[in-house]
Amino acid sequence: LAAIFTNDDIIIIDPEREYSRLVENLLGESIRLSASSTSSNHINAMSINKDVEDENPVSMKSELLISIFDELLKSGNSRMGGGVGAKDKSIIDRCCIRVYADYMNGRTDKEPTLMQLRDEFLNQPEPEAHDLALCLEMFTTGSLNSFAHQSNVNVNKRIVSYDILELGEQMKSIGLLIMLDNIMNRVIENRKKGKYTRVYIDEAH
Repeated sequence: LAAIFTNDDIIIIDPEREYSRLVENLLGESIRLSASSTSSNHINAMSINKDVEDENPVSMKSELLISIFDELLKSGNSRMGGGVGAKDKSIIDRCCIRVYADYMNGRTDKEPTLMQLRDEFLNQPEPEAHDLALCLEMFTTGSLNSFAHQSNVNVNKRIVSYDILELGEQMKSIGLLIMLDNIMNRVIENRKKGKYTRVYIDEAH
């Protein structure tokens, strides 16, 4: 009903692939997120909204990346016994600022990717930075690289569903963080326009 009787943007999180056909019939975009390296749908994990009011978008992305690495280090039984330490946070923030510099200054219109972030880690002198690069290897040059490319899906259609059926256990926590960040960018953009965004989470339990 919201699709027919309102002009609101509609976003659906679809864990069981139940909405794809409906969304496509309503001329929306169904985005299939997958842990497979052969997936044809890509969302750039480093995508940002430059027009955030009252907050620095690079700082917001730095916070997201710290959350992602916290998940990676906890699940990987890291050298620290779990989670991101103070040194890691500083390195992530420093590298994040550097990889966004050209994009934020208008010297390029291409957003950075996780591959560039990994390269920046490898350029740092600290051994902790090289550990962070190693954490990213599987998600950049390895088998779970679907969030390491430029986005090739239209996340700006009025109706969008995120099909997360094929995320898999290894990718799920990270994929959900990236997806929610992507949705938040849309909500922020719509708020500036004075437009409502409806987010439906199926199987929320």
